[in-house]
Amino acid sequence: MKSYRVGRGREVDIMVSDATVGRLHAELVSYPDGRILVRDLHSTNGTFVRAGTGWQRLDNDYVQPDQRLRLGDYETSARELIALSLRQAARQQPEPLIETITHLAFYAGWPAAMAAARVAQQVFATAK
Repeated sequence: MKSYRVGRGREVDIMVSDATVGRLHAELVSYPDGRILVRDLHSTNGTFVRAGTGWQRLDNDYVQPDQRLRLGDYETSARELIALSLRQAARQQPEPLIETITHLAFYAGWPAAMAAARVAQQVFATAK
């Protein structure tokens, strides 16, 4: 299991620069069996999941990796947030990136790990 805190603050794992996203807005928990839990952390502007043609408020629910999420007005998916965490980790230092890629390989399979490695390679190439 891997947990990611999402928000605008410095204490988060995934930083989102959007004024409608709280400093500590939500948490994503990725489980070994592929499930992803999204938990709203009592944010002011709420966390929502796409349900049919509208949005449904989410407090503590499982989502599909590509299911559309909204943190305040910021629209994304769990997969996009995890990819963002990879890009942010690669800019800071390689150790968390290696840990995340290993986690993806073990829990989500080699295709996900290889995709993460490609993202890391692109980030390192553009950081130079």
